[in-house]
Amino acid sequence: KLRHLSVGKRYKFLDRLILGVFTLSWMLSCFLVIPTAIFSPFVYWLLGMFLLRWILLITLIDTASRKLGEPFETWKTPFLDFIYAFYYLVAGAAAFWAKRIQWKRK
Repeated sequence: KLRHLSVGKRYKFLDRLILGVFTLSWMLSCFLVIPTAIFSPFVYWLLGMFLLRWILLITLIDTASRKLGEPFETWKTPFLDFIYAFYYLVAGAAAFWAKRIQWKRK
């Protein structure tokens, strides 16, 4: 993952912008849903949108796993999505500050 994230510096600006907005919105939805729900007057809208996101994600993963013939317990999706946010933060920071990452040649 570090090798793939490290080459992001070489992407076109628009591609980096789109990937950055996508990642930022995903991370914000993971980390800010509970604090925002506590202090927001729109708590039902916020939780509904977050639940809709999870339903869509679970549906997408379930459909993909069936088409690929690979069984996957889709009930794990919300937990894995949350854990992946932490992993992505650590791997992204490590790739950002890495000096040079070697690619293995086959």
